[in-house]
Amino acid sequence: MNAHVEIWDEDLAFKIPNSPSNYLFRAARASVTPPVRGFTASNLSMLRSSTSKLSAGRPERLRSVRRSVGGLPLEAPPSPCGSDAAPSPCPSLTSLADDSDEMEAVRVMVRVRPLSGRERSSTAAPAVSLSGPRTVVLTDPLRAESVVRSYDRVFGPEAPQEEVFQAVGLPAVEHCLAGFNAAIFAYGQTGAGKTHTMQGRAETDPETGALHADCGMTLRVFRELFAKMRGAAAEGSAASASSSATEYDVSISFVEIYNEEVTDLLSPSSGPLAVRDGGPGGGVFVQDLSWHAVRSAADALELARRGSENRRIAATQMNERSSRSHSVFTCRVTAAERAGGVAVTRASKLHLIDLAGSERVARSGAEGQQLAEARSINRSLTVLGRVVSALADRARRPGTHVPYRDSRLTFLLQDSLGGNSRTAVVACVTPAVDSAAETLGTLLFASGVKRIRNRAVVNEDRACDVASLRAENARLARLVAELQARASDNEGARSDAEGAVLAST
Repeated sequence: MNAHVEIWDEDLAFKIPNSPSNYLFRAARASVTPPVRGFTASNLSMLRSSTSKLSAGRPERLRSVRRSVGGLPLEAPPSPCGSDAAPSPCPSLTSLADDSDEMEAVRVMVRVRPLSGRERSSTAAPAVSLSGPRTVVLTDPLRAESVVRSYDRVFGPEAPQEEVFQAVGLPAVEHCLAGFNAAIFAYGQTGAGKTHTMQGRAETDPETGALHADCGMTLRVFRELFAKMRGAAAEGSAASASSSATEYDVSISFVEIYNEEVTDLLSPSSGPLAVRDGGPGGGVFVQDLSWHAVRSAADALELARRGSENRRIAATQMNERSSRSHSVFTCRVTAAERAGGVAVTRASKLHLIDLAGSERVARSGAEGQQLAEARSINRSLTVLGRVVSALADRARRPGTHVPYRDSRLTFLLQDSLGGNSRTAVVACVTPAVDSAAETLGTLLFASGVKRIRNRAVVNEDRACDVASLRAENARLARLVAELQARASDNEGARSDAEGAVLAST
């Protein structure tokens, strides 16, 4: 049997195999209390170095101990009473890791757009193919080997908008209504289908109300959001007379980031806006940004249309309607309900981000103003790439600096990129051979994003109504008294019956 050392803290429980002692140690934050017998100075030195950093965050503590013991594997401590003994009340390492490191990976999907008319006229075979529902294969004639990458989901050129929404938009709506912040990014080179994915043909059939088949993410998200809110409100009001129906408040903002200036697309005359840190609710916010209350998906669609008309677009050799700015369409949802004297308020945000596409100036033919726009777009996307790289490295090196402030885009969306958010990225690529280099860049970016871990929490406030709680306590006390009296009566009746039986015998 391998001897082991068990190190205990309120947050740590594991053993180090093959260590020279088999004693239990308790680590109280930054101190160790060893047993009196059988303990060497070298053991104490190792444990002190292992626990000297335990006052940091929980994941950092785990990593510090792993490093101090030379990368030895960590195992859960065995039961002190053998395999048949009851489980120890102390948590295992696995449960501690789950509780303390509630980090979630950013979900990454890749969408391949169909070939354009010009691309179909080429005799070259498409450079992108799919291998199953999660794997992309890039075949570049200029590379000796194909590039194979796996993601959470891949969509081929034939994938309908509804399929993309079910995989990306629907989970974001559910997270938002549960009180989590959520974000959906569309990333890729110019002309790869980002705006089609996010907006598409935002139309409905005037007779049936059905969505157009090419309707994009935005309208589908809001239609689902309001449908679920109506359903939740109806269920809440029917569930219990003592609980009030959930009341929802939804408001929308729409901004663009153009040449490193933030503009309100729903109030463009207000001019460039400042991005500030430390708002009333914490985090980054846009100063003087207008918020518009909406009561239906139609209201949201109207605001999306109005803002899109103010967004800067231009025709280039690669895209007839090239977005020259990043856009962030934000929905703020507040849900309030009261149950048993407790008022619960959940506040969440859902960001729909359509990034401007990267472009090679030699191919796009950009000149003058368009050239300045292309440089600004490429510069901000370069910063985004550096932020993604830093966030991915932060899992291994907690002190890694993340350059959020190097760009308005990353500064504004830092929570969505590496903070309190459940985030999804749709990386849009073109299968054309002449875009293989750009497609490879997009796939590498998407692979980097997959390594990011966020910690999303429910944004919830609870306020107690003291009078209602006292009334509820009184009601429960009366109920307990009634049950006790009923039990006493039943016990007396049973005793009388037993006595009668004994007397008759």
